[in-house]
Formats: sequence, structure tokens, C-alpha cells
Amino acid sequence: MNILFLCTGNTCRSPIAEFLLKDLIQKEGLEDKVNVSSAGLATANGLEISKYSLLALKERKIDAKAHKSIMVTKEDLLNSDLILTMTIAHKEKIINFDMSLKNKIYTLKEYLNRKDLDIKDPFLKDFEVYKSTRDEIEKLIIELFEKIKNNL
Repeated sequence: MNILFLCTGNTCRSPIAEFLLKDLIQKEGLEDKVNVSSAGLATANGLEISKYSLLALKERKIDAKAHKSIMVTKEDLLNSDLILTMTIAHKEKIINFDMSLKNKIYTLKEYLNRKDLDIKDPFLKDFEVYKSTRDEIEKLIIELFEKIKNNL
């Protein structure tokens, strides 16, 4: 199964989601069954993960130093079994780009049956906001992992 997380710049929210899920997958030994990546809708290739996202993950003993931003490509979208965005606007942008993707793209919260569909962007906010964003995403990722595990 190939899972792709999308946000705007691929330096804050989507790498947090990617690395949290990869950590759970690795701990359960499921790397051969689930591949996780992230990308951005409006970014440049090769940007470093934001300092505060890196620190927020480090608090969970996850090293994301090697992360570099990636601009999403059509190939990334087509090769993904599940595309999870951070906001409804991200989802709509992808569906407007290619309607054939509508059956495999959701906001992360929508996929987990939440009413509020957006995860706010912590970009240019202080570390406390990043930690709060990490905590929000972490709860969702734990639930997502259980859902994925039950469907393997």
C-alpha cells in the first residue's frame, strides 16, 4: 500500500504525518506492506524540514533531518493508493487537477470521519503551535495506523 501525505510546502504538516506513520510502521515491522511519503502542492524540491517540525518530531525520538521537500507530481498521485491532505483546499486542488483521483483522496481528518476537515498550518508560528500541530496529527496517525493495519 502506498500512502501519500500532502500539504502546501512539504516542510511542516505532511512530513510530521509521514514520519509519525513511518515510525509506527517500522515498530510493527510492516515496512514491506506499507510505503509512506509526503509532498507539497506549492513548494520547491529540496527544502529542509522546518526547524520546529524537526524539533517536534525529535521530542518523539524521530529523526527527520534527512527530509527534503518534494513538489508533488502526477506520477506520485497515480502511484498512490491513498492520498491524505491536510486541508479540504489541498484535496480540491488535486481533484480539480485530475478527477480520476477523487476515489482515493481525502483529508486526513475526513478519512477518519471527523467533521472539522482541516489541520491548521503552523508555518511561521512559534514552537508551541508546532507541538500542538504535531499532537493533533499524532492522534490522527495512531488512529490511521490501526485502520490501515486492520485492512492489510
